[in-house]
Amino acid sequence: MNRYKNFNFEDVKEDEGVISFIGTLLPYLDLDKIINLAKSLKNSTIYVIGDGPMRDELKRKIKKSKLSNIILTGRLPDEEAFRLVAKSQVTIYPQISSFHKEVSCPVKIFDYAALGKAIVANSGSEICRIFKEHDAALVSDPLDQEKFIENVRTLLDDENLRKKLSDNAKRLVKDFTWEKQGNKLVKMYSQLK
Repeated sequence: MNRYKNFNFEDVKEDEGVISFIGTLLPYLDLDKIINLAKSLKNSTIYVIGDGPMRDELKRKIKKSKLSNIILTGRLPDEEAFRLVAKSQVTIYPQISSFHKEVSCPVKIFDYAALGKAIVANSGSEICRIFKEHDAALVSDPLDQEKFIENVRTLLDDENLRKKLSDNAKRLVKDFTWEKQGNKLVKMYSQLK
């Protein structure tokens, strides 16, 4: 993806136990899943990179649960944000089940994939289905919080599986450039004539 062409993350090594989420903190983000993930994996650090209307609610939940392993970075410059994601062993996409999720095209999945990161996501979107079918992410039902946490734990513990999913995601994302997607859209419209 062109977004990364000016950045070089080849020297970045993964930090053990680091998990990250990047994106806008919107109401469809499953905050409880992040909280329970942090409770379950006390030796891991979860970076939440971004800002949005749910930030204060997430802060309250972190404080109420007395968690020190969730770090809210706020919005960061792209290079700094993506470098932090590159250091992560696992990237997460924890959304609640919603119509928005079914019709959205989550750019963060493409960001994670372009950086060659292992992804844990919830099912519900076409993109997550495609990534699951191509062994490019571990995907679980949005209502199954335990499976989501188990998937993160599995990837933290299994370097070979992380590498396999990361490699598959990096290959798969090449089919989702703006140019290729635009060409598909033009072709689809031309067939409607």
